[in-house]
Amino acid sequence: MLLNIDAETCPFGCTYCFAKFGDYLPPTGLAELEASPELGAEVDILYPACDSDLFARQDFDSILRRVSRFGKSVSISTKASIGDRAVASLKALQRELEAVSAVVKVGISVSTKYAVPSIEPRTPSYKSRLRSLSRLQQEGIPSALALRPLLSDVSTDEYAEILEDCSELTDRVLIGDEWLDRGERVRQAQAVHGSVMVSKATVNWLPSKPEWSQRSQPGRADALRLVADNLGFRLFESDLDLMEDILRH
Repeated sequence: MLLNIDAETCPFGCTYCFAKFGDYLPPTGLAELEASPELGAEVDILYPACDSDLFARQDFDSILRRVSRFGKSVSISTKASIGDRAVASLKALQRELEAVSAVVKVGISVSTKYAVPSIEPRTPSYKSRLRSLSRLQQEGIPSALALRPLLSDVSTDEYAEILEDCSELTDRVLIGDEWLDRGERVRQAQAVHGSVMVSKATVNWLPSKPEWSQRSQPGRADALRLVADNLGFRLFESDLDLMEDILRH
């Protein structure tokens, strides 16, 4: 279950953000789930602040405490720096979830190594994200490199570099193509690398299951899978599959 958190907008300015799309409808709110917990009766995994960055919020520790009361596994994706306060909150959540055989996973989101200021303005630097992965590893908190969206104006070679940079910091990587807003990009891709294909796809992770356009490069996923395999990563194209892998191990 994806959860929307109201009141505080994301301070980051990622140019590909799907939460800004005209046909995006926010999912269930955390407050709504708290008022009607039966909505999550059949749910195994919660995704708090799915359309904003949890650790960019001032109240992230409060949100994690609220989420912990449901006793569900928790999946988080962030570009924010993971510091002492975030680690303390995550460790507390981890201890509570272990008691009910659930887990917390933090994916560190990266979509470019060299163009962060233009593609992801107001986000922490690329090196900051490597430090976050390293900190999670040191603290024993399950993590993943979230290499998504794969952007058409970022080369496959650059993504291979990112995989190599992170190969000693985590052993799981999640990839996914970029969604388009009503057939058009919010950000026009510049210096597109290689051939590009635009197709319609169902957004399975949204409750309403809308159909959006998706932009991809033929063969890129296979090329990155080969690089990932050679570096010892387990590569996933679904966060659900990644979470199931963590639960099995």
